Amino acid sequence: MKKILITLTSSESKRLIAKYVSQMPMVKKTMAEGILNLQLSTTNGFIYEELSGNEIERSSHVCGFLSAAGGCGAYLPAGNKREFYFEKGIEKHLNFPQDNFDVFFQRLGEKDIIIKSGNLLDRNGQACVFVGEPSGDGGEWGKAYEYVVKNHIQLIVPMTLNKSANITIEEILPLVKVNEIDWDRTHIIADIMPLPGIVVTEIDAIEGLCNVQAIPVAMNGVGDGEGTVSLCIFGQERNVENAWELITAIKGEPVLKINVRCGECLAVRNQGICVAQKRVFTRR
Repeated sequence: MKKILITLTSSESKRLIAKYVSQMPMVKKTMAEGILNLQLSTTNGFIYEELSGNEIERSSHVCGFLSAAGGCGAYLPAGNKREFYFEKGIEKHLNFPQDNFDVFFQRLGEKDIIIKSGNLLDRNGQACVFVGEPSGDGGEWGKAYEYVVKNHIQLIVPMTLNKSANITIEEILPLVKVNEIDWDRTHIIADIMPLPGIVVTEIDAIEGLCNVQAIPVAMNGVGDGEGTVSLCIFGQERNVENAWELITAIKGEPVLKINVRCGECLAVRNQGICVAQKRVFTRR
């Protein structure tokens, strides 16, 4: 048995997961025969690139995000938010939030797939996600959830291990309610919803792509090591060498940078006032 240690940044983890998701048999089948919906998230930007072979500005494939300043809804004007989906392998688009997502989700059934990343992975391996927008309907996942349950749509949830926490979703859900939070003392207006799907992490990706085993041995570091995940990879020598070559090929994946354009945000009704946060918001 051969053993190695590897460290992945958040962007490298997302690239690794994207490579695996694009090769999953269920994804390949749906790409050929059904509809595959990539909901807005940074990880899905990577997955789109792996599925299509095209590069995109991944910072535009974001519904909301968390930065050192807190949360941002990132509601950019029409044309700046294209949500990708593939229908029998043909790339198509939805404009978020302008298009009628209810009509789209009604078309999906048990042979189709929605891919949606989350914000937290609990100790039981279940994921949850922030949802919320000025209209208060929970955005795209708020709309999609009922159809996933009702129409038995397959859900894949790509999650980096650096989102892990020693807590359960059942402990979180009763506390984080959009109508109970003091919005004058927070940086994000959102509710929390579960993601009841197949969770895919770096462990699943490296095991699925290289036929090895992997376990996390460290989380986070300092400087450019903040947000990193370190794994011990072990197995047959040839397979471990293949894993090393794969990881080496994705090392150096650029850090995702999002340019906040507060003056263009759909949540802004008066210059400098963020409706979602109900207060003047200044980034330093």
